[in-house]
Amino acid sequence: MGRQRNEQTIADIRRAIWGLFVEQGYAKTSFSAVAQRAGLQRSIVQYYLSLIHISEPTRRTPISYAVFCLKKKKKEKYEKKKTERGRLRTKI
Repeated sequence: MGRQRNEQTIADIRRAIWGLFVEQGYAKTSFSAVAQRAGLQRSIVQYYLSLIHISEPTRRTPISYAVFCLKKKKKEKYEKKKTERGRLRTKI
């Protein structure tokens, strides 16, 4: 039962990712949006996406590439905030 549930969760996440990519494009898709579409918590989506990315060894598969892009986007957002915080500290 657990394995079947895991596979269903991953399938739900994949459908959510592709639906959002088609509807609003990569730039507007986020982990939160995927979680909301799939009806899951964001932390659960991030956990399963890390498993998907690890289990699909190349970026040739579309879902693996999508996960890579979402993670890259999240990292860039974090780095931007970190840089902005650094600028504020140096001004004060």
